[in-house]
Amino acid sequence: MNKLKGFALILGCAVSLMFTACGKTENKEKVSEDFNNLQNGYNNEGEKTSIPESVSLKLNSLPDKTIVANVDATGYQNARIYSAEEIVFDDDYIKSFADKLFSGSYEVKKPIEICSYDELSQEWDYLMQLNADAHEDNMFCSPEYRTIIDEALVDFNDENVSTLDDGTIIKQVYDKENGCYFDKARLKGTMDDMEYILNYASLVKNDDGTRSEIYGEVPVLSISRLSPGYRFISVYSPDFTALDTIYGENVCSEEDARAQAEQLLRVLGLSEYIENAYSERYCIDYNDEKELYDGYRFLFVKSIDGIPCCFSDNYEIGASDGQVSSAEEYILIDVDHLGIVSADFYIRYNTLDVLSEKPSTISFDKVIEIAENSNLIFMYSENDTLNMTIQFTYAPLKQDGRYVYMPVWKLLEPVEVYMGAHYTENTISSYPNRAMLGINMIDGTTFQYPFTSYSFQFGYLSLVW
Repeated sequence: MNKLKGFALILGCAVSLMFTACGKTENKEKVSEDFNNLQNGYNNEGEKTSIPESVSLKLNSLPDKTIVANVDATGYQNARIYSAEEIVFDDDYIKSFADKLFSGSYEVKKPIEICSYDELSQEWDYLMQLNADAHEDNMFCSPEYRTIIDEALVDFNDENVSTLDDGTIIKQVYDKENGCYFDKARLKGTMDDMEYILNYASLVKNDDGTRSEIYGEVPVLSISRLSPGYRFISVYSPDFTALDTIYGENVCSEEDARAQAEQLLRVLGLSEYIENAYSERYCIDYNDEKELYDGYRFLFVKSIDGIPCCFSDNYEIGASDGQVSSAEEYILIDVDHLGIVSADFYIRYNTLDVLSEKPSTISFDKVIEIAENSNLIFMYSENDTLNMTIQFTYAPLKQDGRYVYMPVWKLLEPVEVYMGAHYTENTISSYPNRAMLGINMIDGTTFQYPFTSYSFQFGYLSLVW
């Protein structure tokens, strides 16, 4: 998790919001009134009328194609505008997070990058003892963490050795390989009688002083169980039931695993994150190299009023490391038969007050008109008719230095385009449609969602930064 190599490149998406009557007053009632009065020339045509179940579109950019779109308007009738604030990850926040996670008892550790050789060696010896104890049950001490310590010993440079100031947790460290500075923190604590490492990492700046995240996506917070566990290999979608005949049934109860993941979110005060997808964890028994399923990986995405704030429909977590998402904010949690294995927290904003209970919105006819004139270009498809979904959701946007969660319509990429030659009617339920276009329901401004590739790995989306 601490290495940048192999992570998907982050593509930023510039968002331009053109609100004409939003004052800078701090008075909540005035702000709410301003948002309610946004018209942008649409003359309040967007009364909360019924939305069709499906529509047909003709894109100006693809005049020879017919687009048939199913419309998912769940939550549309109660669309609101919410204020938000960016989470400040400082010592106090990390301490609060650790207090909840470890019931107030934990040890502050130095970031690995600034540890002395003796400190690293002591950690290595401790991990080797954990590993020896785990082998008695045909299991492993966390191989990922052992690799991190091993690489730190091999690449050790005494020029990096430093200390933590009294009472501090976060330390700025330099990543020479990638030419950038990080704020990092590392803590160790116990949860359910098992040891975990809590890591914090946030890119501060590059060598040239910029804040660009061209080096890759890093989870803001992550936890990892030190020991024990089967050796994790990959994740597979439960849709691939044929694999059950090869590796047998999962040794972990899906119901119990889901309950533990949801309990972790409740403990941390993150219950607004709801499940969007899950996969089975494929592992290997240490002793006889027997393949088996042990546990599940769950993807939780931020929700507002029960509506998931993500940019694809319910999708499988890919058969590689799964460290990707089409959500702005999400949490990945791995659970096996022993309990929580690891969790990555890509969290960025706190939702605050309702700015507008019943904002004026553009009509759905206007949404279709905007979509048809949006110059969307798909990858080539021989199909004359393409099937798409238009879906209601929320997106975090920035206006005058202030963050808001705005109601938007998102257009999902046609399955025939995404799957290409692999497309059949049976794949629609197994694979995702990715959002290509977002349309602001208030003023009709648009933004497009970039992707790093058209493989099964989704590019990270950054609507505001």
